Amino acid sequence: MTRGRETPARPRYDRRGLLGGAALALVVAVGLFSQFNLHSGLRRDEAIYAYGGQQLMDGVPFYTSIFDVKPPLAATIAGVGVAIGRTLGLSDLSGARLAFFFFACLSVLAVYLLGAWLFASPLCGLLAAATFVSFQGFAADALTGPNAKTPGIFFAVLTMAMLVRSSYFWAGIAGALALLVWQPLGLYLVVAFLAAILTPAREGRWLLAGRVLAGAAIPLSILTVYYWLEGALDDLIEAVFVYPISYRDRGDETLLDRLQRIPEVVTAYYPEVLFWGGLTLLLVVAGLRIVRSRSDFAQLIRSDPLINVLLVSFLLVVAVSITDFQGYPDLYPALPYAAIGVAGGFDLLRRRLDATRFGGAAIAAGVVIAVALVVSSAIAYSRTPIGDQLAHQVRNADSIARLLPEDELPYVYGDPTPLVLTGLRSQSPYIYLAAGADDWVIDHTPGGLAGWQAQIADDDPPMIILSGGWKGEDAEAMKRWLETNYRSIRRGELEIFLRPSVYERAEQIGLVGSATE
Repeated sequence: MTRGRETPARPRYDRRGLLGGAALALVVAVGLFSQFNLHSGLRRDEAIYAYGGQQLMDGVPFYTSIFDVKPPLAATIAGVGVAIGRTLGLSDLSGARLAFFFFACLSVLAVYLLGAWLFASPLCGLLAAATFVSFQGFAADALTGPNAKTPGIFFAVLTMAMLVRSSYFWAGIAGALALLVWQPLGLYLVVAFLAAILTPAREGRWLLAGRVLAGAAIPLSILTVYYWLEGALDDLIEAVFVYPISYRDRGDETLLDRLQRIPEVVTAYYPEVLFWGGLTLLLVVAGLRIVRSRSDFAQLIRSDPLINVLLVSFLLVVAVSITDFQGYPDLYPALPYAAIGVAGGFDLLRRRLDATRFGGAAIAAGVVIAVALVVSSAIAYSRTPIGDQLAHQVRNADSIARLLPEDELPYVYGDPTPLVLTGLRSQSPYIYLAAGADDWVIDHTPGGLAGWQAQIADDDPPMIILSGGWKGEDAEAMKRWLETNYRSIRRGELEIFLRPSVYERAEQIGLVGSATE
């Protein structure tokens, strides 16, 4: 047998300890993440996927219901949550949020398994999980979403965990699902393919690469067939591929601006010591393995998943982050690496102490650190204020819905939150109009902005709702046009333009001139 065909020996695991640790990690995730408020206010980005899920369950494919730039899996997951919530008597929003809560908890479980398998230690897995649940930005969104990137992190970490176990077919499936949540997470599918062709496994590199591609083909084929049967494949291609390349507008932010903004966001939303310390430890552990490999560096690249999976994918994540960084959710992909870095640092300490009479002290230290992280997180999360913003949003949305004539639908521009909370549908799928989406609509409407306004006039909707989610010159021009053709009222952050007959009804029920909420 040639050296290039040798299969790396898999470490033996205490199966009972591994399963016990997994159960503990899952219990900790549920306990900590559930401290946040299921009934917190709904934001625009989260409302996009909740609305997309509602409409999907009502038979309207994503993109046909609302134009968005991300792949459709997040909206599909929201739709499943909506469907389950309806059977349980929950609101559509609660159902969608609980579905994403489920994936947030699974992300902790995946981080645990990745750490345990990578370092052949359930305790390392628990340290990784305890670190991951301590990142409050991710934890807060677990129950207050649906945040589109949450399930993406689960599939990304699951891809890496499957590669550590040399399960290339399942890594292909998980990598494709990560791609279907958010385009940049397609990097994990690339890493899976590279890991397969680098492996010294006896089955043959291209056979394993074929398994990755076969696994990836399953969810991608299902998606393509569904949208083709629904007649919405062109909508998907335009939204997910054409628009991001040709119209995505990120303003005048430079690379230096993004590099300066990232540490500011870390300071505001994440424990800095864990985040930066964990990432530093990951690089130290990887660096030590590279240094120790010396002349056998090629073999290390082929056989060590810490290098050919974790380190490679981390460098790609860094490249994506500095290319397009908007806010704290864009740091989600880096969080598992910080968690694994903490576990890797402990693994170095454990191995060094195991060679001395202080081996038991390492285990005790690991347990103490994990417990301290969980307890400190529980205390911090329990102090998070619980507001009633959602109750205000619901009251405003309900008062708006009362104005609509039977069997007529509104136009909503900027933010679909009122639609989510009332179960209504907008006549137009162009609700999200930020980041150049308004330019897309104008350029794809005969007559441009004037043609868009003419279409609204021809449809004569009973109501047009504008929110702060749409800003800029085009938004102001549309607002001025609406002011000359409709009567307006305000409810909270919403400016509502009404057909004269509908405005009269608003006067009759006391919404004109009433205090806004």
